[in-house]
Amino acid sequence: MPLPAHQNPFRVELLHALRFRFPAGDSMDALLARLWSLGGRGAVVGPHGAGKTTLFGELAARLQVDGYEVRNARVGRGRRDWSTEVCARLTAGLTERTAILLDGGCHLGPWAFSRLRLACRRAAVFVTTAHPPWSAVTVPGMPTLLRVTTSAELLTDLCRDLGAPLPQSSAATLWHAHHGNARDALRALFDRAASGGSR
Repeated sequence: MPLPAHQNPFRVELLHALRFRFPAGDSMDALLARLWSLGGRGAVVGPHGAGKTTLFGELAARLQVDGYEVRNARVGRGRRDWSTEVCARLTAGLTERTAILLDGGCHLGPWAFSRLRLACRRAAVFVTTAHPPWSAVTVPGMPTLLRVTTSAELLTDLCRDLGAPLPQSSAATLWHAHHGNARDALRALFDRAASGGSR
């Protein structure tokens, strides 16, 4: 039976409420310790739908609690959502209490990204998300802070957290069908629930 949007366990507000799942033995405290050891610079690297943006939201909240002025920006494919005005907002009046979180910095390209990184040198923190391949070799000064990934097991855990348990076999099929993109898999489950289909 089709579920109305407000009863759909995969609706947007519930997905946004999901917390980032750190790899076993890792944590936000450990991530911050690595960040400071790297001079406040680093990249969160992983494929589409692996939770990088979710992690950025939690990192921003933690840095704000710690007294930093957090500046967020996003670079979409084809550099959509990016402009001279966005760049100026990020780089104006930087201090040792400024933290810059750039979602999708890999879309700028190595040359443009390196120019931006240089312009942000006075900020205490400059972290970007990126898709593989990415390394400090191709983008000097931006070591990998964390590599994120997904799995069928993670998809199963997320569905359980949403109160909509999914059999492991179904999770594996769905995960493979969406090439490991957990976000797209959850959106597909929303569509199934909305149409009354079986998970």
